[in-house]
Amino acid sequence: MTWVRLDDAFTEHPKVVAAGPLAAWLHVCALAYCNRNLTDGHVPASVARRLADIDNPAEAIAALVANGLWDKDEGGYRIHGYLEYQPAKEQVLHERELAKERQARAREKRVTPDVTRESRRDMTVSHAVTSPELRPKFARSSAAPTRPDPNPTLNPKKELYEANASSSTSVDVQAVYDHWRKARNKTDRRYDKLSDGRRSKIRARLREFSADELIRAIDAVALDPWEDRPRHDDVTVLFRSKETVDRFLEMANAPPARVNGYVSDEEKRAGMLLHKQRLIERGL
Repeated sequence: MTWVRLDDAFTEHPKVVAAGPLAAWLHVCALAYCNRNLTDGHVPASVARRLADIDNPAEAIAALVANGLWDKDEGGYRIHGYLEYQPAKEQVLHERELAKERQARAREKRVTPDVTRESRRDMTVSHAVTSPELRPKFARSSAAPTRPDPNPTLNPKKELYEANASSSTSVDVQAVYDHWRKARNKTDRRYDKLSDGRRSKIRARLREFSADELIRAIDAVALDPWEDRPRHDDVTVLFRSKETVDRFLEMANAPPARVNGYVSDEEKRAGMLLHKQRLIERGL
């Protein structure tokens, strides 16, 4: 079971007040849906319309988008800043796996052997001199004592997770995050600390790409022809999936042609010069 994290001043937030009470309730229902289904903040359009029993859900959705609580996303909407406050899917699954292992160990400790009358008799301690035929039974063995296996078989899922996690060092995660802040001009103080959601996304992509490739993908965001990209450039969006990073790397290798007039030739040239300058700065 997951929980929705809400600030105690949620109802007084300017965006919530501007959206109105019905839209605020729809927003809370969406938070519960995303936590329950581990969608990392994505709300399908078909689900958004029936999340809350309100008269005009389309109007409430429009109010949430207009006031910056939701962002339009492929196939629906994405709760703005979701992973800054709510746990990511990978984090929840890992914690559930750890909880299962703790419960299994606790159950093993509770299991006691069936002590019979004969076994209790055998365990009776006697300080009397034993007969010669019994002495070998209790004699100290000259064989070397057995030792526990230094490499016990662990849970394969946990081993896989830890192996993957170790491959993405904290240094690489921080380096990618710092470059994203610089490249996308995220100077606000709320970005000073790397949130769990952003850290989880960067770690996930570092299992599939090198840190240099992720940095190249970040630089290529400037070449994206989508006019709303500046409003949707959070690292959790840019690193949403392997396919998303692949698309930005393709842009880095071959800048997109002009699409619907969104990117001028001057902007494309400026983006390429900026990308080359950052490559030179990193010695690539």
